[in-house]
Amino acid sequence: MRQKGSVLDLGCGGGRSSVYLNLQGFDAVGVEIDLTTLAQARQLNRENGASCEFVRADGRNLCFREKCFDYVVSFGSTLSEKYRLWLEKEDRREMISETVRVTRPEGIVIVNFVHRYWTFRHLLSFMKYYVNWARKKLLRKRTELGDYTEIIGGTPIMFHAFTIREARQLFPKRGIMLSVWRKHGGLFSDSLS
Repeated sequence: MRQKGSVLDLGCGGGRSSVYLNLQGFDAVGVEIDLTTLAQARQLNRENGASCEFVRADGRNLCFREKCFDYVVSFGSTLSEKYRLWLEKEDRREMISETVRVTRPEGIVIVNFVHRYWTFRHLLSFMKYYVNWARKKLLRKRTELGDYTEIIGGTPIMFHAFTIREARQLFPKRGIMLSVWRKHGGLFSDSLS
């Protein structure tokens, strides 16, 4: 994000990214579905003297006109979390479609995905989640391959971890250039082809 411009922070949570980007010179708009979290974002905005706008909206149906942002960012667990809003593949596809819709033709969309594994060690550590997924499937409970649970503040919160291939399939096939940044280039990293 070399040039300053307008940025939409999809699933802004407590507003850290929105406020930071605004203080760096970007016109930031944060979108969040949870009212309590949105109030925290507005508080952070006031405390830091930032001028962000915060809007309550569902990322699957954004309330903005087409091609109005230079950047759309989605950091954290926006597409992975299954706590406040249960997202399945089609929901995530709708969110990506909306981000592309509101981004200008030469704009940039930056999305952070939780990856299932980078190395053989990570694959082995993720095996317990595959076993848990199979158990839930047998019990006919709501789950997707790649779902896992973390305990955060004493509360079990379910997330979805992606393969790179799965994340790439959320984006349109034409009219968009995708770049995948990898933390590791381990044995089990997905192919970019």
